[in-house]
Amino acid sequence: LVPFFAFFMLAGDIVPYSYLWAAVIFAVASITDTADGKIARKYNMVSDIGKVFDPLADKLMHVSSILCLVIINYMPWYFLVLIAVKELLMICFSPMLLKRKIVIQAVFAGKIASAVISGGVVLTFFHALLVKWWTFGTTVQGIQMSLDWIVMLIGCVLAIYALVTYIVIMLKELKKFDADFKAGKVDKFGNRLDEVTEDAKSEPVAQDAENESATK
Repeated sequence: LVPFFAFFMLAGDIVPYSYLWAAVIFAVASITDTADGKIARKYNMVSDIGKVFDPLADKLMHVSSILCLVIINYMPWYFLVLIAVKELLMICFSPMLLKRKIVIQAVFAGKIASAVISGGVVLTFFHALLVKWWTFGTTVQGIQMSLDWIVMLIGCVLAIYALVTYIVIMLKELKKFDADFKAGKVDKFGNRLDEVTEDAKSEPVAQDAENESATK
């Protein structure tokens, strides 16, 4: 849905009610994002691939939506920089973790930040009205803040907090991996060597039992 959303966001001069269509697409993306997680958990269909690609889809939608809003002057550029830097760091960490088969599920703070940012993006669709009717005296770099921008600012703060939390968890997992690697429990790709050893030990026992059964 990301390319369709971006098209309608930037097609205001050629498509009637383009912002409305973009808002509908964003709402559908947000609702289905929530639904697929609940379906996966309810029917035990959670997978490592889903744990990686689901948040990746969130990142693409958030960054693209904020970029479009910056282009049409509905949102200041510093929101884009904050979110983009945070998401870029998360993407840079992923290969290092995947190489070691370390999967870190989304932290609760990240889910809250994602929900707040989504709410801020939806409010920004009505930025012109909010600026006209509901503007606060608070300013950032001399810019008067409207309700949508205040919500976005809160979302950005929560996103940075989630990033710090994620980094702390990641460092703990990497430390645990290094300890297991030195102890010979895993190889450099994260494969459990102790499980392989146990399977190897059990094979002769199973073979003996099979031979004994065949003899009887």
